[in-house]
Amino acid sequence: MNMQDTADNIGNISNDTTNAGTEMAYTIDEYFLKTATNEQLREYITVLQQSNVQLQKQSDAFEAEKALLEVERKKDKHTIAFMEETKIMNRVGGWELDLIHHQLYWSPVTKSIHEVAPNFEPDLETAICFYKEGKNRDIIRQLLKDGEENGTSWDVELQIVTGNCNEIWVRSIGKSNWDGEKCTRLYGTFQDIEEQKQQKIKLRASEAKYGSIASNAMYGIMVANEANQLTEVNKAALDMFGYTEAEFIALPLKVFFDVTDPGFRAAGLEIAKEGKASGTVTGITKNGARFPCDFCSNLFTYEDGTSGYTIMVADVTESKKKERIITEERLLLRTLIDNLPANIYVKDLLSKKKIANKVEYEFCGAATEAEVLGKDDYAYFPAEIAKRNIEEDQSVIATGIAIINKESFFTSASGKKKWLAKSKMPLLDALGKIVGLIGISYDITDRKEAEHAIIEERILLRTLIDNLPMNVYVKDMQSRKTLVNRAEYEYMGAKSEEEVLGKDDTDLYPTESSRISLAEDREVFATGVPIIGKETTNTRHDGSTTWFLSSKIPLKNAGGEIIGLLGLSYNITNRKKTEAQLLESREIMQQSLNELSYQRFAIDQHAVVAVTDTKGTIVYANDKFAQISKYTKEELMGQNHRILKSGHHPKTFYEDMYRTIASGKVWKGEFCNRAKDGSIYWVDSTIVPFIDKITGKVISYISIRTDITDRKNHEMALQHLSDQNKKKTDELAIINKELEQFAYITSHDLQEPLRMVSSFLQLLEKKYHNQLDEKGRQYIHFAVDGATRMKRLIMDLLEYSRAGTVKEVFVKVNTQQVVEDLKQDFGSMISEKNGHIIAGSLPVINGSLTQLRQLFQNLVGNALKYQKPDNAPTISIAAEESNTHWTFSVKDNGIGIEPAFFNKIFVIFQRLHNRDEYSGTGIGLAICKKIVENHHGAIWVESVMGEGSCFYFTIPK
Repeated sequence: MNMQDTADNIGNISNDTTNAGTEMAYTIDEYFLKTATNEQLREYITVLQQSNVQLQKQSDAFEAEKALLEVERKKDKHTIAFMEETKIMNRVGGWELDLIHHQLYWSPVTKSIHEVAPNFEPDLETAICFYKEGKNRDIIRQLLKDGEENGTSWDVELQIVTGNCNEIWVRSIGKSNWDGEKCTRLYGTFQDIEEQKQQKIKLRASEAKYGSIASNAMYGIMVANEANQLTEVNKAALDMFGYTEAEFIALPLKVFFDVTDPGFRAAGLEIAKEGKASGTVTGITKNGARFPCDFCSNLFTYEDGTSGYTIMVADVTESKKKERIITEERLLLRTLIDNLPANIYVKDLLSKKKIANKVEYEFCGAATEAEVLGKDDYAYFPAEIAKRNIEEDQSVIATGIAIINKESFFTSASGKKKWLAKSKMPLLDALGKIVGLIGISYDITDRKEAEHAIIEERILLRTLIDNLPMNVYVKDMQSRKTLVNRAEYEYMGAKSEEEVLGKDDTDLYPTESSRISLAEDREVFATGVPIIGKETTNTRHDGSTTWFLSSKIPLKNAGGEIIGLLGLSYNITNRKKTEAQLLESREIMQQSLNELSYQRFAIDQHAVVAVTDTKGTIVYANDKFAQISKYTKEELMGQNHRILKSGHHPKTFYEDMYRTIASGKVWKGEFCNRAKDGSIYWVDSTIVPFIDKITGKVISYISIRTDITDRKNHEMALQHLSDQNKKKTDELAIINKELEQFAYITSHDLQEPLRMVSSFLQLLEKKYHNQLDEKGRQYIHFAVDGATRMKRLIMDLLEYSRAGTVKEVFVKVNTQQVVEDLKQDFGSMISEKNGHIIAGSLPVINGSLTQLRQLFQNLVGNALKYQKPDNAPTISIAAEESNTHWTFSVKDNGIGIEPAFFNKIFVIFQRLHNRDEYSGTGIGLAICKKIVENHHGAIWVESVMGEGSCFYFTIPK
């Protein structure tokens, strides 16, 4: 270790620099003085001496600097050039503030100190802002103000922040120049004193440091001259030897040490030869007590050339005692470690063993500790195990986090498999630095095997508990569940045991059920007497009630103290229901027996009852059976039902019946039977098979019949009437068809003579127009008009006939398009009457395109025709959908229809107006009705006189 290292280890320096100045605080590293070797102590004294010399040199330099500044102030004309050079070397510049013209001048050195460009032109505020914000800036502002107002000079050391953002110490000197009573300028010097300031700080630090070390050291420090006369002594030395400072310095050095001690004489020879010495000598206190002490001494030379030496002394009485105690404790600790039934070892930072007790090195397969020291786990364990161990070691060393009682399965060097509970703790030196680790491992193989056996037993027990067909639970002394089996938590509606644990019955059941259960718990806890086989009911939150056969048994610890209870509940709800059902069955049976005679009497009065065996032989027949069959009961007994066959039913009818009842099913049907006297009667029969509950086979049948002869006779009469009606309907259909064909042929044949009459009348009028008078022309007009109307009537009759007879295949018809086409067809008429047709969204439906077009045409034509004079027709067409059909509406604002004629208008040839008022034949709406009926719909009208009409019709989907 060199001198600088020694100095660095002597103490830790902490400083706190304030804005006003710098104060240093130092703390001696007491640990160094306690633990340093004699060699280090000698180097420490040398550092002290050299530091004193350096401090003196720094002080002289500072004084020289002050003298140089003084010379500058005097401004000797003969030294101007020298001073300018000196200013630059010493970083001294000038400044001047012209208060008349408000201009500030900086010399080049001043600008250099501020680290600004040579052409930088400062102003007062900019210059002030270079000073460090806070106290420094406030001081310079106040000094400038005092200089201008009072002529106060200043010489201060402050901190600035340069243009390059460097913080430095500067010395600012300022004076004022006055013209009468007015200050005209301020001027002065500006010096960079950062280096001197740092030197002063170091000087103060060194003085404080070494002065503090000497004064506060725990070791005695003495300084003697070459005559062996003591010149300085610290407090620790005075306390150690028991003298005052005056007494100590007045006595020769040999008074304080046993000069006959060989160590003392050897030290004297060594310092004379080497200039330094150290060792252990015997000290003598003022009262004559002797004590062992360690010392170190260094020779040094004063400035006047004389020599002296320092002595540092430490009382090691306690240290010697501690060394002896430590030696004894180490021996005891080693004995303890070697005899503990655990693996104990110490490893260095590379996981190599430094200590291993007997259990450990034998576990590693070694005969002595020496065989394992300096080796890692790869030397005696399989690679996989060794790698895992070393990774754990390095984790503990890297993080400082211990591993405590980690259980691991291990294979020893001999191949024996064991379970170990191992702990690894970081090993720290006196400075708290991790230097290795301590490991302790216990063989827990027996315990793990016992635990495994216990776990298996617990798994077996738990499996048994979870699969018992009863609710099992354990409660603590607060009635909280600490264990429940599957049957118990599923009964409570939970999906897992965890949902129930820690809860009592108030959390799980309604108030009344939980109150009763908790009262039973308290009784068991208080008395220690179990509750065995108690029938209880429990109501859950969903309102369902369950019957249990419950037992609650107190649980006790090894000391006999009750610590909870074991609950066992067997669900007996089904049993209780069965008991209730049996009781109810008995009551019902008794009631049935009481009522059976009444029911039998009632049945006998109304129904035909018979019982047969599986072959159909009658084994029981009531009076009603004998009465309707005309056989006596005696004649019926032993007979087969075949004696009643009438021949009405086919063979398959009976086969189906026997197949049904033979399979155990009830058969219901109607029989046509023949009585003993040959008369026919009908019965509505129900045959019920009786099944043996043990064998599951049919053993007999009971047949209950009701006489329905009168109903069947009436049905046959109705059927005969229906057949006659159908015949007449068919005949009418043929007649209607013939009439429709006749109407078609007649209307067609009538058109030919009408055309001839009309044509010849028109020719007559054309040829003899001038020869006829007005009356003759009027007669011809009436004849032609009559023929025209007759033709229109015949055409309408033809259309009416076609509407009822022509059967078209229904197709998809877009009614929206049909209406749009009609707008075009009625275009001229609509324009003439200034009318409007408004159509909503109309559907696509199934129907006859021709007939549906004629339907809309007739309704729209009527709406345009039947209007008040000068009224603009407005026709609205809409459709509304329902589940089964579409309902269309055609609404107008015409003359309206009286309610009395709502049905009449749909009858052929029914007109409500004179031909002179409104043209037409009275067939149009009859055609509409027939078209709608052809589409299986209905048509009707709603109207208000003078306001208009709305025709509705439906078309199925």
